[in-house]
Amino acid sequence: MAWVLCWGVVGFSHTGCAQADSQAQATQALPAQPKAKRISASAKTTPKLTDEQKQGYALLETSEASSRGLEAPMRTYGLMQIATAYPTTGSETKKTRELLRDAFTSSLEIQDDNETKQELQTEIFRALLPLSQDDVEERLSQADPKVRKVTSEQMIRMYTSKKQFEKAIDLVNQVTSWDEFPYASASGLIDALPADMTAEKQGLLVQAVNSYKNHTHKGMRFGEGTLSGMIVRNYGSMNPKLVLQAIDEILSQAKASDENTHNNNISLGGTGGTVSFTSQYEYELFSLMPVLERLDESRANSLLQENQALQAKLQQYPQGGDSINPPAPPQPAEAPAKDKATTETTQKKKPQRVHTAVFSGDAATAARMQAVQDAMNRTQNIVDEAETDPSQALAHATTLPVSLDGMIASSPRGNALTAIAKAAARNNPVIARQALADLRKIVPDMPLNTQAQSLQSSITTYITMGDNDAAESAISEGIKVAERLLEKDLNPDDPNKALKAWWPSANAYRSFVEAQTKVSRVQTLALLKEIKDPEIRTIESITYARTMLGLPTRQNRIQEKRKSMNRTMITDNDQTD
Repeated sequence: MAWVLCWGVVGFSHTGCAQADSQAQATQALPAQPKAKRISASAKTTPKLTDEQKQGYALLETSEASSRGLEAPMRTYGLMQIATAYPTTGSETKKTRELLRDAFTSSLEIQDDNETKQELQTEIFRALLPLSQDDVEERLSQADPKVRKVTSEQMIRMYTSKKQFEKAIDLVNQVTSWDEFPYASASGLIDALPADMTAEKQGLLVQAVNSYKNHTHKGMRFGEGTLSGMIVRNYGSMNPKLVLQAIDEILSQAKASDENTHNNNISLGGTGGTVSFTSQYEYELFSLMPVLERLDESRANSLLQENQALQAKLQQYPQGGDSINPPAPPQPAEAPAKDKATTETTQKKKPQRVHTAVFSGDAATAARMQAVQDAMNRTQNIVDEAETDPSQALAHATTLPVSLDGMIASSPRGNALTAIAKAAARNNPVIARQALADLRKIVPDMPLNTQAQSLQSSITTYITMGDNDAAESAISEGIKVAERLLEKDLNPDDPNKALKAWWPSANAYRSFVEAQTKVSRVQTLALLKEIKDPEIRTIESITYARTMLGLPTRQNRIQEKRKSMNRTMITDNDQTD
């Protein structure tokens, strides 16, 4: 079974989910270390580099030489990571652009691994586009077709944000001439078009529907990058007859896809609840029914009569997908400065929760995934409680499972304890330390990947509390977990064939190198020497340099490609100093 899991959770962290482990300043004095700052290209005079920055840039040069000696996939990754450690704004971007161009050239040498090639090229263009659109356009024709489309969508968004609507429309037309209509970026463009461009807006909508009709859609398709998502977002601007034609086409193709797919059970979860479907058709009808009810009530009732099982789901979630993941309330375009400051402060104190997961499998798998979503919702309730009553939240955390029956590498109890410790770190250190102690007790009972994540989260909170000794202890435990992960990745009977930089072991080493650098740079050097794999050691040396320059890793891609598994997880690290 191939899984691609991308969870976005604002408020707590877990393996497979976006993390929001804020790295606040320590409440107690840490050993004196100069705080790294990015070099400002807009300053009148170039700021003098600190000793730590000098060491960081020197290490980058050494790492660059080592990276250029690696095979194409790891060479590409290394050069990209080094590039983004140099200035990315102002006039001092020459080195950054040079390295990104070299990284792209290196990516062209990647053979027999289109997935890795596509991902790396996408990231390179994402970093290069804000620096030099000319550099991107010059290389776009050499990129993988999927990368060309993704990058073109980024450019459409860029043109839209700059109100260069004609250029955006022209690029939409170009993309549609050689691929399917770019639904996601075009939806934003349609929203942004002014009233005097109504004809252009209608033209885009007609083009979207025609493009969908001219392509066959197999497998699962969800979210804003689909015609369904575009209709839900933009149907108020569309000709009702066109919308109804599009809905009929979507449902027809979904039904045809289901006939060729077996055991296609889907579980969709979010802050509003969890709902499961037995087919792609049922999911599409659930998503589009709120629109259909507004435009053709008779047709909507007829379809509901044919799909009795869906009636109860729509009674519980009458707005379809918006009931599962309610959209954020719109903010006034112009708000008084005082009100704006109050709003921003409130958002920081209690961030909006958003998490979505979609899975496919047989009925038993769907039921287990429903249980996973239920556990995640219970966990979030306890996370919310931790903000106001950490003691009670700590008691409730014990009712959560340590792991989730092997479905995903996550620990609801560990997530809750992590959030409680974080919430209590400043004002209730006793509760925070108890939560961390409880967390570390259950770490051995977690899946191996989750052990590394949980230890990293505990380290972050220890550093926030100024407890470097406890942080060092957790780092030591974490390195042992990373070593075990490396053994698993290198298993000769079933080796991990993903890009080595995305191995679970590489991700674990990366997090502990970052943490150790914040606590003791001398110990970091010793840690790097202990990494047995030379390629991972090279990559983590870049992590060491980036951390000294004040550039922690913001996003990790963790991938396992084995005989019976192809799983990718994206984790976001929202760390603030």
